[in-house]
Amino acid sequence: MADDNNKVLAQHSGRLRLGEAELEGWRRVLERRTEELARRDCAHLVLVVPNNHSVYPEKLPEDIEMATERPIHQLLAHLDRSDSPVRIIYPLEEMVAAKEDHQVCSRVDSHWTDYGAFLAYMRLMEEARPLVPTRRVDMDDVLFVEVEVEGDLGEKLDPPRRARQLFARMRNRNARLVYDNCVEGTGALAVTDCDVAPSTTCLLLGDSYAYFIAQYMSECWRRLVLAHAPTLDLDVVEACRPALVVSMIAERFLVAVPDDAKGPRMGERESRKRDERRARYPLLHWTWPTFLSASRIELMRGRLVAEGRTRDAALVGVMAYAGLRPAEAMALRWSAVRRDTIVVEPLPRMRAAGRPVRHAPLWKPLADDLEVWRRESDGGGNRRVFSARGKPWAVDLPDWRAHTYPALARDAGIQSASPGKLRDAFCVLLFDAGASVEEAAELVDIEADELEETFQGLLSDIRRTTSLPAEQAIAAARSAIVP
Repeated sequence: MADDNNKVLAQHSGRLRLGEAELEGWRRVLERRTEELARRDCAHLVLVVPNNHSVYPEKLPEDIEMATERPIHQLLAHLDRSDSPVRIIYPLEEMVAAKEDHQVCSRVDSHWTDYGAFLAYMRLMEEARPLVPTRRVDMDDVLFVEVEVEGDLGEKLDPPRRARQLFARMRNRNARLVYDNCVEGTGALAVTDCDVAPSTTCLLLGDSYAYFIAQYMSECWRRLVLAHAPTLDLDVVEACRPALVVSMIAERFLVAVPDDAKGPRMGERESRKRDERRARYPLLHWTWPTFLSASRIELMRGRLVAEGRTRDAALVGVMAYAGLRPAEAMALRWSAVRRDTIVVEPLPRMRAAGRPVRHAPLWKPLADDLEVWRRESDGGGNRRVFSARGKPWAVDLPDWRAHTYPALARDAGIQSASPGKLRDAFCVLLFDAGASVEEAAELVDIEADELEETFQGLLSDIRRTTSLPAEQAIAAARSAIVP
């Protein structure tokens, strides 16, 4: 970074400072944004991302002495002296406090890690929640896994330098990408939708650091609009009508004051990039579900219960919360539903291969749904669970698999249209409750090696030290669903 356009080492050594005109320029820009947005009943927050150098000054070369006052400190002091209504969120203290436990900035990249971005996200949420209705995800909702990467700095060396870095995936992903113009860098515009969040919109105006924090912010409001640009385009504001705008600026970029009035519109930035053929792949990694969660199962179940489809609610439950294969669920008899377990007989082809009978736990939320269906269907004895009185086979499995379930999955935001994938939710609940790979493999009748490969990200979470009982996790997901 020593030779970058922002002269970052000169900033940190105190050789490059902001002049009075630049400080006033920043004050006017930020106050004008706040005023323009307030006229549209929109709140405004400003987040400055600490430089890696600010977080890890001990990693600088010995001949670089860190100045006590850098451009960020100058700006903070100038706003305070001017009695400006603008208050900057600068989460340096939170990142420095956490760096002894986990890596908050990359060793081979100019950006923070997903973990560092989450610390800033939590600080941002403290300011956002009093201003607009906000759904918040907590640290326990995120998986952090170490992956070896080169990064935008490591790849400049010969040979390239690699290092392990923390990457995040949401444990229970709800947001989905609904629009992306696939433009690289400034001019990029992306929109996510989160159906369990308050029905408000947030506009995140930022630089390359914004992509890291967007995966968390996308869970907080019904719509998150990411605009990669240094200037605020009021046409975008009019189009998306946000309740909150977050201006996000990297600390090292403070040496260049943006001009919202003269800056290119987002459409102009996009056109320029398309002319230069600077495109990228869609930002799907933001919204990929890491693993099928109880929250998605409860979205599906909630709709079924609301429509009076108690049979389908119970059928989904025995696959998602007891780990039965679709054919095993269809073959299930009431006599196999015990007080706290479900006795799962192996299918004929598996019995021939010597597979044993297994005993799946019967958690209370599923037991309650099965009891509702038993009473409605007058079930009991040795009759099949998913048959009704006078109907030996009430569910046509091929038709249910091909038509009914795919529509349910699509409406619940589940990517796989195969009901067999519902068993993944059962495995996630087992692992979150502290089960070993071998214990889970026995309960779902899958080879341990295959299970470990499928759930590697969950099992590799660096903070996987506590356990959450499955019944508690299901109950929490169920209570979060609005009828």
